[in-house]
Amino acid sequence: MQKDLPIMIYFGENEYELNKSIENLRKKTDSRIIEVNDGLDFQDLIDILNTPALFEGNLIYKITNENILNDDKNIDVLKEYINNPSPFSKGVIIAKKIDFRKKAPKYFKEKKLLLEFSIKKGYELRKWIKEYLWHHGYNIADDAVAYIIEIVGENQIMIENEMNKIFIYEPDNKNIEIKDLEDFITNSFQSNIFNLLDNIFNERSKMLTALENLFKLKQPVSLIIYMIIRELRLILHMKWYLKEKYREEKIASLLKMNVYFAKKKIGISRKLTFAEVFKYLQLFYDLEEKIKSGEGEGKSLLKSTLLSIK
Repeated sequence: MQKDLPIMIYFGENEYELNKSIENLRKKTDSRIIEVNDGLDFQDLIDILNTPALFEGNLIYKITNENILNDDKNIDVLKEYINNPSPFSKGVIIAKKIDFRKKAPKYFKEKKLLLEFSIKKGYELRKWIKEYLWHHGYNIADDAVAYIIEIVGENQIMIENEMNKIFIYEPDNKNIEIKDLEDFITNSFQSNIFNLLDNIFNERSKMLTALENLFKLKQPVSLIIYMIIRELRLILHMKWYLKEKYREEKIASLLKMNVYFAKKKIGISRKLTFAEVFKYLQLFYDLEEKIKSGEGEGKSLLKSTLLSIK
């Protein structure tokens, strides 16, 4: 057990990285983890850490009640323990947010006994995906990385689950592209709505497959229509920006989109005229009204409307 890290604070919103770090610490110190969620103060925690656990070996006490960090009255007890810790036990306090106005958090920060785990986004998240696959012997195209984030979201736990499927479905293909992911990335609302919107103006067969999958997932027709209208509004915004001579990277930034997929949608917006986009928007506004007024069955009306787009 490392004497120089007797009690640590692990804080932040990134549960994936935080839990990985605790697991690495467990392996490194050959310890067993005991989770404690009681309303301890520092005196209680130190009493636990100083109590020998017969036949248990090294222990890591994982404190998941962050209210302990509000205990200013036992700050001297904490400091004394940090200077003379138990050789057998270690404490890890888990917190999502920290009030550095309190004495204890300030002390932990001063002593460098604090690790922050912030959510990975943008470049950092893309870098992590590429490195994760690289360590398993795979290379992945930049647009395929963007595809994973677009479909799965930014939760690293969910992304890892999807990436692990690559090792099962693509054991011999070491260079991963979007086409290699389409068949096994989670068959969710997000993935199917993405494929639907991506193919309205491209491949009708893929569009219809995505639509049928959404129906099987029991997604409301009204939600699908809303997403289509939102997509058309996005294309309309892109057309305005293109008219103002904005560069593609600037458009992606303004619309808070991944640059790879922004460029793809910009390509669609270039092919459509303003009149066509307004016509399609009106088409789906009218469809909403028809369904609300009971003029037909929602699924069949949606399907026929989509097929009417050229």
